[in-house]
Formats: sequence, C-alpha cells, structure tokens
Amino acid sequence: MNHDSWSAGTTRPFLEVILLVVASGAPVSGDAWITNQANGHQYKLTDQLYYGYDDDGPNPDQPDWLDAEAEAVAQCGHLVTINDQAENDWIVATFGTDRWIGFTDDGSEGSWHWISGEPVTYTNWQSGQPDNFGTPGNGEDSAHLRAGTPGGGAQWNDLGNPSSAGPAGLPWRGIIERGGAPWVTNPTNGHQYRLTTLLYYGYDDEGANPDQPDWQDAEAEAVSQCGHLVAINDQAENNWIVATFGTNRWIGFTDGGSEGSWRWVGGDTVTFTNWQSGQPDNVGTPGNGEDSAHLRGGTPGGGAQWNDLGNPSSAGPAGLPWAGIVERGPTCGDGACNGGETCCDCPEDCRGACVNSECVPTLSQWGVVAMTLLTLLAGTLALRKQRAATGCGH
Repeated sequence: MNHDSWSAGTTRPFLEVILLVVASGAPVSGDAWITNQANGHQYKLTDQLYYGYDDDGPNPDQPDWLDAEAEAVAQCGHLVTINDQAENDWIVATFGTDRWIGFTDDGSEGSWHWISGEPVTYTNWQSGQPDNFGTPGNGEDSAHLRAGTPGGGAQWNDLGNPSSAGPAGLPWRGIIERGGAPWVTNPTNGHQYRLTTLLYYGYDDEGANPDQPDWQDAEAEAVSQCGHLVAINDQAENNWIVATFGTNRWIGFTDGGSEGSWRWVGGDTVTFTNWQSGQPDNVGTPGNGEDSAHLRGGTPGGGAQWNDLGNPSSAGPAGLPWAGIVERGPTCGDGACNGGETCCDCPEDCRGACVNSECVPTLSQWGVVAMTLLTLLAGTLALRKQRAATGCGH
C-alpha cells in the first residue's frame, strides 16, 4: 500500500496525538464492535474524524483518509471492504452515510482497490462516479458512502482533500472492519484460533516468486489480528487443531534465516515436534529451500504430522495455496475484566491487561501499534522524497 500523503520533513500533528496516546497507555478504542451475522466480521466507527485522502499534501495539518486507515490498523482491522449489496445495505443501516470506506485508487489513478488487499468483487458507484474531480494535483483518491443517493442502500462517491470547503459535515468518521473466520477457543489452554482470511504459498526464501502471497504474508496477517501463526506445544494440542481445522494448513514453525534451526515465529519455546518420518528434508528449488512447516494430509495414525515446504516455482502439493492457522491468547474465558487477570478478550482489545475492570492493551501491544504508525510515517516520508526527486506524481 502506498501511504504517500505527507510532505517531506513534515510530522503530522494527528500522528503525534496517537503516539502520545500510545505512550500514556490510554485505550484507543471507543465505540463497541458490532458483529454482522451474515459474515461473522466485526465493525465499528473510527474514534476520530477525517478528511479525504490528501494526495499531494496541500493540507498537512488535517487528519485524512490515510490517518483513518492507520487508526483501523491500530485496532487490528482496516477501513471496511464491501463485498456485496447485502453488506452495503447492512453497513448503511448500522452506521449511516457520509462514512469513509476502504476503497482507494492511491498509486494508480483509476485502479480502485481495497486497502485490505481483498479482491474487488462488487462496486456501488453513484451514477457518474468516480469522476476524480478535485483541486489541481490533488484528485479524489478515497471513497465514501454518499448521503441522499436514490433508492436507499447508499451509493459511493470519490472524494479528495479539498483546500476549500468540501461537502457539508466534513470531516467524517470511517468504518473499521476486522474479520475472517470466527475464533474458536481451545478449552484446554484458553487460546483462540482461526484460519487466515487469505490463502498462501510456502516461505519464499530468496524471493523466487515475489507476486505469490507466501508464509511470511500469512504471519503478517496473523500479527494484524493480534496473534501469530500457531505454535503447537504437545500432542493433545496437535490433535485438537487437526480435528478443528483439518490438514494442509500452515503452522508457525520455521527455520527461515538459520537453516535447520527450527523455531516458533511467535517466540514460544520449542517443547514438542511432530515431524513425519524423514522430515524436515529441505528439498526445494536451488537457493529456495523448505523453511515453513504445515500439517500434512494423509499421514498414518491420525493427528497429522508435519512436513517442511518452501515456495516452489513449479506446481507443489495438490491444493496449494493453503490457509494458515492463527493463534492468540490466552483470554479471560468469561469475556469480562476481573481484577488480577493478566489478559482479557474484551471486544475493544485483542490481547491486553485488565486494569480496574477495563481492558488496557499491554505494553507489547502498544509497541506494535507504535511501530505500525512509525513504519507508515517512515514509508510516507521516503516516498515523498522519492517523488520530489523524480518529479513523479499520480
């Protein structure tokens, strides 16, 4: 994603506010999450108000669409992706209109895409839109649900960050979505598990297939959901995972970066392995071995064993790409914050501490939030400097 909205050398006051909140330990999230029963995803409004995508930085002091997406990422989601008319209608009935959604043509004028990376399967533009009408050099690169469109089920309009007054009511809140398959709790350890939303190939050791989403991308999705690819600590957990999610699933075991030194990507101590006979064997294309583990289908005796796999240039095992298994936890179990607990599963927080009956993200989670925002800032400044040097624009 191309977060290119700040001028080189400029620090956005809104980012400073977020980082001050991170440092203070105050909760980010305000409104409660609302579950769409049709897909199991959770939605809420952003806590702050935002202007449209600021394409070339004419209004560096205004929090814009990119800042709305940064808030969504900090809450383990993205600005909403709308996949069909039913979801569009539910969102409008739940949150109203004049709300930012996650549709943008950032980086390639006219090539609209979801900031979440999901494929575009549905659009609902108002007649004549998108028209990219905006101030010179600062077109309309963000979409919103437009009030007053005929027929109900509000349609979409593109909008930028006008230097003069824009539509009535600006700035607006965005709609955050976090989702995927429902979380399933393992009663033995209280941890929560789910499959990744997207499908992935094996660890791409040398970048042989840069356009294929791989094991590292699966781990990135898991981290965005406040977890990691699963760490399996004993035979009972292995059996429960296979019974719940099946085989040909990526797990969080890797020797990427240090051949033969297998470790859990989440940092768990290795207390159990379940390799199939003769594995791991590191058989792969030259220079791109097998650095990621999966639960292998068809292993004898049930309770599927493990195999190592890479990112083959030619066809791999049947069924690739596969989903990974995400693990997060532990949770309070009862969904409430009670004094003395170290973790909780309140809807406003993925994994945090219970303080005075309130969910407060742990220091490590605030660190993830801060690093996410600082990464966005660094990438933005680098892109602005590159654009300034080359004279390139949209």
